[in-house]
Amino acid sequence: MTEEDTKNAEIEEKNENLSEEDALKEEIRRFSAVVSDPSLRAHGMVYTSLAKLLERVSQVPAPFVKGLVKMSVTSSIRLYGQPKSFQHVARLLEVLSKRDYQSTLKSLLSTIQSSLPCVSNLSESKSQAQIPTMKWLLTVLSKGNPQDLEENASDICGTLGIISYWMAGSEKSWKIFQKKFSRIQKPLEPIIASKIAEKPDLSLITVVGSSSDVFRSVYVDQITKQFLLGKLRPPQFLVDRATKFVEFLEEKPDFSENLLPNIKKGLLRSPEVAIFGIQGIVEHLKFPLDSCAQDILKSTVSQIQNADSAIREAAIAIAVALTRKSGLPVIQKTLNTLFDQFSAAKAPEVKISIMEGIGRVAGVVELKEDVDKLADEVIGKTAKADKEAHDGIIESQWNAAVEWSVRLSKPTAALTTAFKEASKLQPAVKYIGYRALADILERRSKTSLPDGIDVKPLLQELETGPKGELSSIGLALLILRTTKKGSIEHTKAWSRASHAEALLKEKPLSLTKWQEAVAWAKLVETVILDRPCVDKSAAPSYSTPALKSLSLLLFWPHWKVRQQASRSLLAILEVEKALFAEALADLIFSDTATGGIDQLLRRVPGCPTQDTWQVPGEWYVPTLKLLLTPKEPELDKLAIHTLLLASIQRLVEVDGSVWLRWVHEHRESKTWQASEVFRETAIGRVLQCSDRGVRNTALITLVALHDERLRTDLWKHVESNLKQLEVKDYGRVTETEMSIYKCPEGQLYNTRVLDFDEAAGIKGQKGASIQDQLAEIQLIRELAEKRRKEGKLSAKQKQVMDKELAAEKETRDVLKTLFETAEAKLDEARAMVMADSAGAFARSELLFDYCMPLTRSLLVAEQAARLFLAYRDACFEHSDDYLGTLFYHFFRENVEKGKTCVSLVRVYGQSEDLPKIRSEMCSYLNDTYHNSPFLYNFKFKSCERLFSNGCCSVCPECCDDCYIEDYNDYYVIGFVIIGLIVLFPCAFALEFYYANYLEE
Repeated sequence: MTEEDTKNAEIEEKNENLSEEDALKEEIRRFSAVVSDPSLRAHGMVYTSLAKLLERVSQVPAPFVKGLVKMSVTSSIRLYGQPKSFQHVARLLEVLSKRDYQSTLKSLLSTIQSSLPCVSNLSESKSQAQIPTMKWLLTVLSKGNPQDLEENASDICGTLGIISYWMAGSEKSWKIFQKKFSRIQKPLEPIIASKIAEKPDLSLITVVGSSSDVFRSVYVDQITKQFLLGKLRPPQFLVDRATKFVEFLEEKPDFSENLLPNIKKGLLRSPEVAIFGIQGIVEHLKFPLDSCAQDILKSTVSQIQNADSAIREAAIAIAVALTRKSGLPVIQKTLNTLFDQFSAAKAPEVKISIMEGIGRVAGVVELKEDVDKLADEVIGKTAKADKEAHDGIIESQWNAAVEWSVRLSKPTAALTTAFKEASKLQPAVKYIGYRALADILERRSKTSLPDGIDVKPLLQELETGPKGELSSIGLALLILRTTKKGSIEHTKAWSRASHAEALLKEKPLSLTKWQEAVAWAKLVETVILDRPCVDKSAAPSYSTPALKSLSLLLFWPHWKVRQQASRSLLAILEVEKALFAEALADLIFSDTATGGIDQLLRRVPGCPTQDTWQVPGEWYVPTLKLLLTPKEPELDKLAIHTLLLASIQRLVEVDGSVWLRWVHEHRESKTWQASEVFRETAIGRVLQCSDRGVRNTALITLVALHDERLRTDLWKHVESNLKQLEVKDYGRVTETEMSIYKCPEGQLYNTRVLDFDEAAGIKGQKGASIQDQLAEIQLIRELAEKRRKEGKLSAKQKQVMDKELAAEKETRDVLKTLFETAEAKLDEARAMVMADSAGAFARSELLFDYCMPLTRSLLVAEQAARLFLAYRDACFEHSDDYLGTLFYHFFRENVEKGKTCVSLVRVYGQSEDLPKIRSEMCSYLNDTYHNSPFLYNFKFKSCERLFSNGCCSVCPECCDDCYIEDYNDYYVIGFVIIGLIVLFPCAFALEFYYANYLEE
């Protein structure tokens, strides 16, 4: 039983001693105190307890019902955000509606009306937040009988109008509302129809979607007041939803007699407000507008060059919509008007908008006769080499020509002229024309150039043009599609396109728009599939620039480029199968590991400007899934090549089981794992991976295959690597050598070698007096002291320094080799222990034979301690205590023989006085060593004292002596005793000989 159930049981026992009314009051008091609490757990307790009590009591007063509905629904609308809380409210409303439906319905309707005002700045998030409220209302309405619904018809109509308005703020909310409302629409439609005139609402009429006269008349009246003759611009989301009801209007009398006059009046009165409603109306009409198209076009043409982009786009959209079901005269008139406005416009953005509208006309015109003549005229006016220098205007012109060329049933003179005009464009914008021509051929499914167009001038321009030009993309694509595979022209164009490394440089990439990138993806597909094949038995070789280009295009910031690159990759994989997937997966992984993909894509237009931007992991997952699509019988190589790509951290954070799922989906995967070649190759690629994060994840993935032979081979590799380490060599590393290793290259650590007497060893000079020689020695010493203060070195010091630097470099190189070898092998073992805890537990000898001894090494103690902690985590559950931290510091810092567990307690148990005690002890040892050697040797010389207090930095000479031989007080006393033992026999012998001598 959960804690929530326990508390509810306690409350029920307490309420048993009270009367029903008192128990209900007490429960409501508790409910009112917690209903506004944001705690989901508190909601579950009070809502569950109240619902159970309401089901048990014999009667619930109406005021109680109204208060509970108001409190719960109001708090939900304003405060709640968790699905569980919404479920609790729904459960409470269900119980209340069963006990007192009338009170529940009235309170719910009034609460929604007071809590949800019709705001103009309604956002999608706010709209979606009220989806639960909409569901509660429709659920309660679905359970009512016709009499109850009829009594509350006015409130129901008003509340549904508010809910429909809020649902109109989001496309997702609107679809859900339409689906839910359609289930209960039949009993509610008569009620809404009876009250819609009193409480009209456009969004509610739209969701009802009825063609009855009542709804049509109210709709025309409201759309006139709100959209056409209103003083303020209506919310765009309401315009988008409400104008969909226009399809239920009839041409007469709804449109021509009632709506059309108001459209004209609105354009005269306030066109900036009415134009948006007119756009929605014209776009959704189901009958032609030939009779009134001229009048509407004449009234809106003045807004086509409006400075406000929204008004301008709405006016152009009206002109486009007028041609949808109209005849040829209206279409020609509309196009001529747009061309006139294009010629008169001065602002580039206005020209671009108008030309885009001309292109959209080709897609909406439903006329099937005499289209060729109309399209030929438009192509002749747009696809030409104007002196216009703005690339956006030129691009919009040629895009319009592409749209109209699709409507041609056969090639025309204007289309042939367009192929000639493309080469006459300015060099800076020539790429636009060639790309448009390639699109024309693709969309018309043509594989040859029009009559009268020769491919040789195009090929010559491709070969002689500078590398890295964007025009080479469209031009190469055009030639490759219109020439026969294996021909001279095709081979030359393919050779040029397959070696386009210049396009991958930063400057061309910074100029590449997404439209060019789409064409680039198509070119890469053609280059790979149409490559010349000399020897069919040899393994296929792919163009490296083409592979690199495709790897960039798959992660391009613009979604259309990624979409086209994915389509091209699928087309390539259908032909090339797994071999191409292996090559591309290796390239993507290597470029991702080095950061090459991220660095290049940061220069692309439309990419976030942050220097730290990276390709999101969400884009890697679909790419990996595409690479795993080949269905060949032998996919073991593909599994190996995609394993590292599937282990990239950013991909794992999104979906780390893509590769494993793919392996388990193939029945023959057990055959791969049984293959020794597969195991050896997988182990080699994973363990030799330079990116250790990827390696660790890949090891976990391999272990997750649950293949005992694979796990055994992995452990054999790790064990053999650890056995190559000479543990004794690491134990011999001294603290002095470690200080030299940590010292930067070119900096001298042992500076004591420079402290010597410059005058020592000077030979006496004949003929010079002693005073002169002493004066010379003094001068040499003074000069040496002056240089020392200035930081300068003498010639002798430089010689000594060079020799010492060479010796220290040799030491540093040896230690570096030792460290790198051990660090790589220990980290590899640590990763394996983390991946396979059961295997690590079964191989404890690695811990005791290698890990524990290496924790005493000054060089690799930290790396060995990490392996030790990995073993700890593999054998024991993780805890929050600090024992692991103490062990870690102990093995890292206290590695000398004199350091025991007692020393550990002493060092880490007295944290406050320890620094002061250590400092005083080291200072005393240093002073005694230099000033009282006998006392030091007799009493204080102890490696334990030196190393436990960290005195080597204060007295390096003391530690050096300890490394050579340790003389402490016990050794001194022993030497004295031995000396006395030797002295007494000698003295006795001398006494004996002396007595004999006297006798003689």
